[in-house]
Amino acid sequence: MTRTIALAYTGEMKTGSPSLPHQSCNAPSVSVVACDLDGTLIGRDHRIHPDDVAAIRRLRDAGVHFAICTGRSIIESHDVLSELQLTGPGVFVTGAVVADMADRLTLHRRTLPAASIVRLIDFFSDLGHASLALIDEDESAAPYYVLTSHGPVHPATSEWFVRNRVQARPITQMDGALQQHVVRIGIVVERPETPRIEAELRRHFGTDIYFLSIKAPLFDCHVIEVFHPEVSKWSGIISLCRQLNLAPETVAAIGDDVNDIPMLRHAHISFAMASADEHVKAAAKHTTRSQPQGGVAAAIAQLFDEGRIVSGRHGT
Repeated sequence: MTRTIALAYTGEMKTGSPSLPHQSCNAPSVSVVACDLDGTLIGRDHRIHPDDVAAIRRLRDAGVHFAICTGRSIIESHDVLSELQLTGPGVFVTGAVVADMADRLTLHRRTLPAASIVRLIDFFSDLGHASLALIDEDESAAPYYVLTSHGPVHPATSEWFVRNRVQARPITQMDGALQQHVVRIGIVVERPETPRIEAELRRHFGTDIYFLSIKAPLFDCHVIEVFHPEVSKWSGIISLCRQLNLAPETVAAIGDDVNDIPMLRHAHISFAMASADEHVKAAAKHTTRSQPQGGVAAAIAQLFDEGRIVSGRHGT
């Protein structure tokens, strides 16, 4: 299942999220390029365009930090991280996790409140759905999934696991110790029931959560993912900048879908892919080519052409 094909965006910034950086006439040079994965850096075949590989190498040679900024967990991003041999912090799980892209260690995480977890599992259980929770804890070598037994496993979930070589540990209930480490809870629902579940989530949980509804057309279903209310890719970028001791105003962002809107809108310089929906393009400052045409490379080339990147000025 391709993750970021289409999203129903439920709010661009939550209460307590970082505010929009001051926009000056003389924009600063770029120290960080934050780049989405699915539909931006990789296509449905999970391959990176050769021009993008070369452009990222040029960017890093200039001392600019290239950071993956994805809805995937770090284990689901393994192939890309290994191919590009990326180091330093990256943003994962839609901003809920910032982790080192080389050693895979979590540097910062935003977990769901325990009270929300219990309510969410009960809520989904009443609808006949198993809850898939992503666990990120220091005691484990990598994040892992647990799956409650409140419903059948959807074919889309099984296919996603196969494609990304991950598994889920079945559980009958989530104990208090495990609740402390949940960074995301999700379910897979059929398309006709999606609007009702989205409306009920808003009614029952309000601003206590942040959720995305991800369309999976191959299975004609939606994946509903729930996070801490202050999670977004932009909040993850803020945490990343703290790790690097860099100003958020020096970030350039590249993305293609509605979960990228916060970083596209708040980054000083941003690019939406040509394949993005119009409301996603409206959030970005620029539009670049589509993924099959090497859109990331074209965006990076524009940064160099505009003098936004000066070799050797930035640390990695």
